[in-house]
Amino acid sequence: MSVQELLLSTKTTHRIARHLICWFFYSVLFNFQNDNRTLTYNVGFLLPCAFSVYAFSYFLFPFLQGKTYGWFAFWMFAIYITTLHFDFVSSYVFFTAAWDDPVTTIMIFGLAIHNQTIAICLGGMALGIKATKSWYVRQLENQALEKQKARNELKLEKANLYPEFILQSLHTLQLKIQAGAVESPILLLRLSDTLSYILYDSQNDFIELEKELTMVRHIITFKKLQSDGRFAILLSIVGDPQNKSIAPLTLFRLIQNLFQLIETNEAGLSEVTVKIQIENDSLLFQLTAIYSCDPSDLINWRTVVAKTREQINK
Repeated sequence: MSVQELLLSTKTTHRIARHLICWFFYSVLFNFQNDNRTLTYNVGFLLPCAFSVYAFSYFLFPFLQGKTYGWFAFWMFAIYITTLHFDFVSSYVFFTAAWDDPVTTIMIFGLAIHNQTIAICLGGMALGIKATKSWYVRQLENQALEKQKARNELKLEKANLYPEFILQSLHTLQLKIQAGAVESPILLLRLSDTLSYILYDSQNDFIELEKELTMVRHIITFKKLQSDGRFAILLSIVGDPQNKSIAPLTLFRLIQNLFQLIETNEAGLSEVTVKIQIENDSLLFQLTAIYSCDPSDLINWRTVVAKTREQINK
């Protein structure tokens, strides 16, 4: 059993174990913090402490969680009065059964209020621990949900990439094979490598930058073939990608989305230049398209880049 399991697990065995451990250590501390180390004293005053702790943790906490502060205050006062009565009875029993000197009412009330204050403080601490634990568990759940959301969005992105890019690439490859092009086997291997990357390698949170750049070269190769000389496509990669990682499909997705936008505005297009520069822990991406278009189309470019930036931030 790990420490995290002991503290956070909701399994019955783990919950019982952590409660028993806490009460064991507190009982030892409670026994040695006073001069009256008798069984009557310990049992009589530990029971109100236990009542206060569990009443605060399991009865009061839902009111606090539900923000029903009126009922929270009412029941807190009720618990306060109840523990005071418990401690008064325990104090009376202790002085009657285990005290040899003369006893006064002030002594009985004084000891009851003293231990009742300890019980209420323990209840307040238990409530704070319960609230903190609940907040921490919610944070872990939210983080898990965010990661799952990012994975689902990545799967959707892959679904978007797969039909268009792969079908276009298969069509281009078919034409090359029918024409008897000598580079057809190499293109087939590159397409197979790209499919493997999209379907399997991209499942990880991070991937080697060199692998991502290899996929970028593949997509540029197929885009050159698909353009069929209508416009030039240039790729420049500067810097050392060794020992560096990146979120999978980041550059691949960005280039695919940008080329989809380019293909809708091919009129007058003469050249597309993709430049990737690696400097220490930074990567600079630049795409330049030389062609005439309506300035309003620039909004679409911003949208494509914004989507990629959002994905990187996740």
